[in-house]
Amino acid sequence: MDCTISANITPTAAVRLLIMNEIAIDGFWQTKQAENLLNELDNTTVTSLLRIIDFIEPQNQVDSVTLPQFGSLETLVRVPEIMISTGMDGLSYTQLGFYLKGDVNAKQSANAKYGETHGKGACQLGFAGCQKSKIHFGSLTNAFHEIPDHDRKLRLAKLLCFRIPIIQTLLNKARCGKINGFAPMSHLEKSTQIRRAICVKMILRELHTLQDPELSSRIDNIYWDIEREDSSNVEV
Repeated sequence: MDCTISANITPTAAVRLLIMNEIAIDGFWQTKQAENLLNELDNTTVTSLLRIIDFIEPQNQVDSVTLPQFGSLETLVRVPEIMISTGMDGLSYTQLGFYLKGDVNAKQSANAKYGETHGKGACQLGFAGCQKSKIHFGSLTNAFHEIPDHDRKLRLAKLLCFRIPIIQTLLNKARCGKINGFAPMSHLEKSTQIRRAICVKMILRELHTLQDPELSSRIDNIYWDIEREDSSNVEV
């Protein structure tokens, strides 16, 4: 169950709770608390993050609600900037999509879809909060926005991807050998699996750039063969 951060909790423990999705990040924190957590995360080794997700029981079937759909981490890190620059707490998906795309000729439906996928992605990583189809300020929004170095923001975004359930499941199971990336999504329609896999593959490519040998080895153990996964689900 999610819990709010305590002033007595250590930054190291807070990072562990953050990765395990056991700490609430959709409310208000003191600025220093958020800064300390992000600093601690930035200084946490990839090996330490792998040990955290190895402690989590991997899911055989990942809930479709938690499957990411955003296009890029570069776009996600812009969400706090847009929220703060507009001063709007409670951006609709359409509004967020408009500011992210910056295309005055884009259709409202396109803006809404773009805003929804990237808004929900920002919430999943902890940059913002989601409530009633609107994007709100979250516990880490201001502290993340105040980071002046874009490369550091992007690195933090990659580290926060360790919070995503399907990433946790795949990396956890891949430590033991080859795994089909479609396996945790086999309960979904084939078209949905293919569509959602696009984002998962992109995230894994981004994680590969962290250049951690153990992480890279696990990612290399993940293959993508939907036909094999389909055949394994045929009743005999």
